This record gives sequence, C-alpha cells and structure tokens, in this order.
Amino acid sequence: MRENIRFGGLRGARGYFSATVPRSGPGVVIFDDSGGEEEAVALADRLTSEERLTVLVPEVAGGSLPDRGQMPSLLREAVDHLRDNWHPRVGLMAFGSCAEVAAGYAEALRVDALVLHGRAGLEAGPSGIPLLVHLDATAAERSADLFLERADTDVHLYDDGTSSPADAVTGAVWERNVEFLRYHLS
Repeated sequence: MRENIRFGGLRGARGYFSATVPRSGPGVVIFDDSGGEEEAVALADRLTSEERLTVLVPEVAGGSLPDRGQMPSLLREAVDHLRDNWHPRVGLMAFGSCAEVAAGYAEALRVDALVLHGRAGLEAGPSGIPLLVHLDATAAERSADLFLERADTDVHLYDDGTSSPADAVTGAVWERNVEFLRYHLS
C-alpha cells in the first residue's frame, strides 16, 4: 500500500505513506527539507519493501519547510498518526536542517529511535532516546564530541556527506540505519 494521504487534527497535513499491509511493522517518519522528495519516497519504499516498516514522509510544500514554529506540530502529527493507527513503536529519521528540529523535539515526541543525517551545528539532542548520527566530515568537531559523550549514541563521519535521503540508501549508511531501526523498534 503506497499512497498520498492527509493526516493530523484537521487533516491539514499531507504526506506519502508506505506500508506492506495495514497495521504492519513499526513506523518511521522521514523528515527532510533537501527538496528531493523523490529520494525520500524512494527511501520510504525501500524501508517498506525490504524491512517491512510502515513509513510516513510528511509533505513539505515546494521543497521548503513550513515556518520553523510549525515544524514541531507537523512532526507531532506524523508521529501520532503512525502510533495511533499502525504501531506503538515509531522512529524518526531526519535530514539536513530538519535533523536540528528533530533533535530538539524528539523527547517531546516520545520516539523510540532517532536517526540524524546532518552537518556542522547539529546539537546532541535528547538523552534517553537511542540515537544514530551520520555527520559530514566537514562538521565541526564540537558536534561530534557532543554526541560521543552520550552512552546511547552511535556517531559516524563521512567524507562524501550523508545529509540527503539518497545518501541513506547506499552501502554502510543503509546497513547502519536498518540495523539501528530494526534493533530499537522491535
């Protein structure tokens, strides 16, 4: 089942939904502002077909995020939609500047796992939530050091970047994402 849906309190939010069957597997919200909506949809389809995860990709109008103040409510609606309708365990995978927002609100969202793909300036995020971080090697050492201080965090640095959904479906990045989500959402 792959379709565009409306979700949220007044059905005002839209997104791409991918599942093998209704009420299947744990959920993952993919939050991305890189403008490559096709890449996020391809990532969602692969997570569904190969890992049997239920995935929701909130639509970002024209490849640009809503007002930064609206981002937490959009994330909340997406997480709640998956949790309330499909599975009690939900992970969040965020890219680019969305990773900053996800790190800041993951605790309030009560997600079970958080995967961040980002660049310099990404903060350590909430403690108590398992965290997988992929950073561009150009990221400031300060960002990597903040993450490494946490016991529940796995940090990887890459020379060729990992801040878009296209990067998340290749080689070691894909394997690390899948292993992490499988372990923490099972």
